[in-house]
Amino acid sequence: MSLNCTIYMLFRELKGFHGMGEGVLKLPVKDVKEIYFIDCEFSKLSKILLNRNQNSIFEECGINPDSNILISNQEPHPLPDRKELDDVVFDALDLSENERKDVYRAVCQLVWDRISKAKSVKKRK
Repeated sequence: MSLNCTIYMLFRELKGFHGMGEGVLKLPVKDVKEIYFIDCEFSKLSKILLNRNQNSIFEECGINPDSNILISNQEPHPLPDRKELDDVVFDALDLSENERKDVYRAVCQLVWDRISKAKSVKKRK
């Protein structure tokens, strides 16, 4: 369950290979083993997360990549169930409110950078 947390999406973006073409992110098993697993109590959240649609990371985190405001300056507004899941892990890590917002901004910025680079390479061909 905790692997669905936004902070693990950040870890995947940082650890994964970006050179796969068209913005694909590859994360080999050997690299997954290097990502820390945070043991948290998720039993109360399992019902919420079992039957939900997966949205883009931008929708999940409440960041608008098309805004004139830089991602790093936007105020994240994560979906309520996303925030509830993330807060379990963020609480275990004792992250401040600003650090939590920085996680949302960082993962969105990394995804935006990866996708933008793939689009620019594709256009040059």
